[in-house]
Amino acid sequence: MGKHRSRSGCGKKKKCHRSGKVTRNPFLNFLRQFRRQHCGWSVVKIAVEGARVWCKMGKHEKEKYRREASCAPKTKYKRRKSRCGSKHGRKRSRSRRSRRSKRSGGCRR
Repeated sequence: MGKHRSRSGCGKKKKCHRSGKVTRNPFLNFLRQFRRQHCGWSVVKIAVEGARVWCKMGKHEKEKYRREASCAPKTKYKRRKSRCGSKHGRKRSRSRRSRRSKRSGGCRR
C-alpha cells in the first residue's frame, strides 16, 4: 500500500500529520496551520522551522492565533485508571523512604 493521504487536502501523496485540536496556546494553533502547509516534512523540521517563523512574526500577525486561543474551550483532563486497580496508582513503601534517610545520614539537603 502507498503512503498516507492528508485529511486536510494536501493533494499529493505525501505523509501528513494529524492537525490536532484548537488549544489555548497560540503557538500550537499556529503550528497546526503550519503543519498543513508543509506536508511531507518531518515532525522535527516542522517544529524547528515553525518556531523560526513564529519568532519572526509581528504582534499583528500573531493576533489571529491569540484570538483563536482565547476562544478555545477550557478542558479538564480525566485521570487515567491505574493498571493495578488501586485508586491512586503506585505508592512508595515506607521502607524505601527510610532507606533514603539512612543513606544520607538522616538529614535532607
